[in-house]
Amino acid sequence: GAAVYVVGECDERVAARADGVIADPYPGVGPIGGVLAAIEFAQREVVVLAGDLPGIDAAAVRVLLDAAAENPDAIAVVGRSGDRVHPTIGVFRVACVEVLRAAMASGRRSLGRAVPEGCRVEVEIPACAAVNVNRAEDLPLDPGADA
Repeated sequence: GAAVYVVGECDERVAARADGVIADPYPGVGPIGGVLAAIEFAQREVVVLAGDLPGIDAAAVRVLLDAAAENPDAIAVVGRSGDRVHPTIGVFRVACVEVLRAAMASGRRSLGRAVPEGCRVEVEIPACAAVNVNRAEDLPLDPGADA
């Protein structure tokens, strides 16, 4: 069955919501190391969602999963909103392992550039599903709160 894991150290409240925490064997490398760690741990394809996506929903994940099923030869399926690719919203297959390792070994740490365009599929997801929150002030306001 499906399980939810986080990669690397995180707030204990976040860790408590997951089925487990995967120790990060590539600290400081960024998302490329996290995706690689997840695939190495799972030994199967993984759905990757960055931890700072308050707008992600089941419909966006379903779009990724459907596209992955329709494109069995793609080593990755990632979200796109207009002309912006979201590599931390995607499905990554075991075949990505060597590509990601090679990118890291050569000093390329960009997850978006690690998987060549010819090997990945990009699928349209709503921009609101891909909004990331890097600071508290980036959080959407609670619609029930008084302004």
